[in-house]
Amino acid sequence: YLNNYGNTVKKRVTILTDNYIKNLDQYLDSQDTEMREYAASEIVKRLDEDKTRYNDKALNALINKMLLDPYDHKVRGRGLFALQAQLAKGDENTVKILQSLQQDPNLLDRDRGTIDKVLLQMSADTTMVNEPVSTYSGSVEE
Repeated sequence: YLNNYGNTVKKRVTILTDNYIKNLDQYLDSQDTEMREYAASEIVKRLDEDKTRYNDKALNALINKMLLDPYDHKVRGRGLFALQAQLAKGDENTVKILQSLQQDPNLLDRDRGTIDKVLLQMSADTTMVNEPVSTYSGSVEE
């Protein structure tokens, strides 16, 4: 449900309650691959729906857990995606996990390349800047 108020738009976002975070964590611990993949998708959605969650400690901890999934490339891949798309910042533990994964001889080449890119991105600091927003929505007539 969207409402326009000047230059802002209202949108529905999921509230990150302790219970919700615990449930995601438990889903990532599941023996059921589909449950782990579902939780991983939900985590990426929560990061994508609200960009201010970039440095959320609980979501970054869940990203770390996703990277450590021992069985499923899709769960790990979603964690790598969130980091590469800069939806999540990661932390010192993320760097250690990624460096450890780089040493895994069974790591897929595409994951190795993604890890290299993510580590490079993580080595750079970022900041928020103000950017002008165009509110003109008409067409230009000549």
